[in-house]
Parts: sequence; structure tokens; C-alpha cells
Amino acid sequence: MIDSKEINKFAFPLVLTNIGQVIIGQIALHFAVNNSSIALSGISIIQNLLFAFGGLLGAFSLSFNIKSSKAYSNRQTNRFDLLKSNLTLDLIIGVAFAVFVIIFGNVILKQLYGFKGQLLSLSTIYLVFMSPYIGLTLLNFSLTNLLRVQKKTKPIMWVGLISSLIDVVLNYVLVPQIGIKGAAISTIVSLAFISLSYLFMVYPMILKALSITSTTKFELITFGIPLVGQEILESVLFIMVFDALMSRLGVELLAIYAVISQLLSIVSVPSFVYSTTVSIYLPEAEKIGEVNVFLKNIFKNS
Repeated sequence: MIDSKEINKFAFPLVLTNIGQVIIGQIALHFAVNNSSIALSGISIIQNLLFAFGGLLGAFSLSFNIKSSKAYSNRQTNRFDLLKSNLTLDLIIGVAFAVFVIIFGNVILKQLYGFKGQLLSLSTIYLVFMSPYIGLTLLNFSLTNLLRVQKKTKPIMWVGLISSLIDVVLNYVLVPQIGIKGAAISTIVSLAFISLSYLFMVYPMILKALSITSTTKFELITFGIPLVGQEILESVLFIMVFDALMSRLGVELLAIYAVISQLLSIVSVPSFVYSTTVSIYLPEAEKIGEVNVFLKNIFKNS
């Protein structure tokens, strides 16, 4: 039986990690904006944009999360095929997004958000330097899943907290020297630290996956397309349209909105963590015929 104690034992380190990252992230943001409402506005809008695209493009990584959790629970051998296929998709999506924002980033900020002048120039620089963000985020999501299916959430907690501290220190050092570029570099370096840490922890699985033929890319894509549609309707449209409207109200109001939206992100942490718990434990609950009990425990704890 998957009881509340086991669920909370799995989820609690992830909740601590996410809350800790949000709080430390606010400190990093303080150094990143360097008392500039223009920098705060640009960074926050771009972070929301990247978050929206991350959720949208991450639907294919989520399909890997669901399928690999089921494969691991049932001890199916195709989980390594799924892993290689997903890593291939992560690479393709990450490179394509990076090229897209480098070429069209300025146009998106100007036409969609109405940025102009110093706000446009600073935001464009920040977005270009943040171009590897989606690729690294998708890779980290995939590697995190390999640890989650083995119920190893404490390493995720420590890696997440250390990476957040790295982000703070780098912002403190780099932003006074090179401005908004330093904020972007700090974020990318902290994400790269997460990627390297996870790769070190799961490299035997990665090596085994790389040695076999990838045959499930189409399966992950077709499974992920409905999730993409759901993400567009539930999140992406709202975020992009609302941010586009707010960005036209002036820098001061945009800065206030940025601060409030950052603080409200803490509220969503428990629901996000417990939603990922569902994909890990649901295959096991199905196998023992306790899906309803499991879902009730998830709802009660979240």
C-alpha cells in the first residue's frame, strides 16, 4: 500500500528544494536587477516567457516521465530506448529554441510585448544569453525523472539548493561588472551545474541508453501532442497574453507585477511537486489495484 507517509517522504525534499530555490532566487534576482526597474521588468517578462515555453516544449519530456515511470515499475526493457529517444528530442528542441530566440528574440519582444528603447535592448541581450535555457531545463527534467523513479529525492534537494546558491554568488560578482549579461550567465551556469551533477549520478543508465537504437521518438511525440494542447490552453496563452498587456502599462507597473508574480510562485510549489508524484507512483498503484486510495492520499497531502 502506498500510504501518506511514503508519499510525503518522497515529496518533502522536493517541496523544500522548490521553496528554497524560490527564496534564494529572489535574492539572486535582487542582485541581478541591481536596483533597476528596467532590468527587473525585462528579466521577469523573459523568465515568464521561458517558463511558458518550457512548459509547452516540456510536454514531450513529461510524456517520457509518464512512460518511463510505468516501464520502470513494470521492469520493462524499453525504458532505455525511451531514455535515448527523449534525450535526442531534448537536444533537438533545445538547439532549435536557442537558434529561434537568437534570430527572432528582438522581434518577439518588440511586437508581442511592445518593448522599446533601453528596455528592448537590455531584454534582447538577456534573452540571447538565456538561449540555452530550454535545452538545459528539458535535460534536467529528464535526468531528474531517472532519480525520482528510484525514489531518490534527497540528491535532487541538495543539487537544487547548491545550484541556487551558485546563482546568487555569481549574480553578486558578475552583475556589477557586466550588467544584465551577468544575470543570464549566472542562471545558465547554475543550470549547467545541475545537468552535470545529475549526469554524474545516472551516467551508467545514460551510457546503456546510448548503446542501443532509439525507436520511440515518434511514440513520445504523439503521446506529448495532447499535453502540448493542454499546456497551451491552461497556461501558455494566459501567461503570454497577460504579460503582453502588462508590458504596455509602463515600466513601474510592470516592475510591481514582476515582484508580485515572483512571490506568488511559492504558492504553486506543493501542487507542482505532488503532481509529479502522481506520475511516479501511479503505475505502482495500478499494479496493486489501489489507484483510488492513492489519488485520495495525493489530494489530501497536497
